[in-house]
Amino acid sequence: ILGVLQVRSVNGSYRLRSLTLGYNSLFGNIPESLGKLGNLEVLSFSHNMINGTIPDEITSLSGLRVFDLSGNELSGSFPKGFDRLKNLSTLNLKANHLSGPIPPTVGNLSSITLLDLSQNNLSGPIPASLENVPSLTYFNVSYNKLSGQVPPHLSKKFNST
Repeated sequence: ILGVLQVRSVNGSYRLRSLTLGYNSLFGNIPESLGKLGNLEVLSFSHNMINGTIPDEITSLSGLRVFDLSGNELSGSFPKGFDRLKNLSTLNLKANHLSGPIPPTVGNLSSITLLDLSQNNLSGPIPASLENVPSLTYFNVSYNKLSGQVPPHLSKKFNST
């Protein structure tokens, strides 16, 4: 698929549970109207050419389990209210141009098992709040501009040095 990512006249009545458009040639911004797809559980636009920021409206998708925007041209920081996605098990934002700190509230994602934020421009420390997420089994923040030490319990959990 080649073209601008567009979603027209979306309302909350859609029953769509999975929207997976990875490995295409989509470009443009992520439409804010995706936040109205209230039944969405899987949202994946991986490996396209999508740019701009992640719209805050995405955080209203309370049933979202998989969120994969890896391999795009996204910039900016995490959207506000990201910690409201309590059912999120996979968050893959690898290989974008995201910047700023990893928010401490990411530790409130109690169902998260995979968190890949590698190959971005993230800065600051790794939040200690991630030590409180027992479900986390895959954690990758390599190739960023992070500073400080890995929180002790995370270091122990993933045997990092």
